[in-house]
Amino acid sequence: MNIDPAVPSKIQVRADLRARRRHRAPEAREALSRRLAEAVPEQLPRLTGPNRTEESLVIAAYLGVPPEPSTEELLQTLTGLGHTVIVPICEPDYRLSWSRWWPGVPLVKSPRAPVMEPEGTRTPLEQLAALDLVLVPGLAVDAAGYRLGQGGGYYDRFLAELSIERPRVPTAGMVYPDEFVAAGSFPVELHDVPLHGVFTPGAYHGFGTPPASV
Repeated sequence: MNIDPAVPSKIQVRADLRARRRHRAPEAREALSRRLAEAVPEQLPRLTGPNRTEESLVIAAYLGVPPEPSTEELLQTLTGLGHTVIVPICEPDYRLSWSRWWPGVPLVKSPRAPVMEPEGTRTPLEQLAALDLVLVPGLAVDAAGYRLGQGGGYYDRFLAELSIERPRVPTAGMVYPDEFVAAGSFPVELHDVPLHGVFTPGAYHGFGTPPASV
């Protein structure tokens, strides 16, 4: 793959985005996170199919860690609507398994990443009985659907597996407004899997028809 010298390296873009997040005021993070929590439920019929509005969905989300957008209010909203929420567990070899989340679930610090994880049963992707939507963290998402992650590779591997094993499951990033960027703002590699959409506070930007609604 040819490298465009005009495109900053992933290392540089990550550094710039992390610095921007660190300088975001806590009250601004809280307000933007609240608007994200409002946007996701509004888009569930579009993402999972209009005929499933009354069904309980299985939604893979995550526990946001400052200074990234908080997801606590969103997860509470989704469970309050009767949906099942699962969040990732960082496993060896940069793999993810999934564990159920509910308000008050006991959490422990991951030994492999700076995140909290639920105690309890862990289920790998191939053993999940159902999965209707995946909400994905990231530092940025571009207008072509490509995501810039933290660099650990957990979600790169998971999204690649998901695209093969469950290609009809919609995937959506969650970022601050200034982190939804123009295509070409950061390098894209052959193994990168584009998302189906991205949430910003108060809005959803889709990249084509969500597979679950086809």
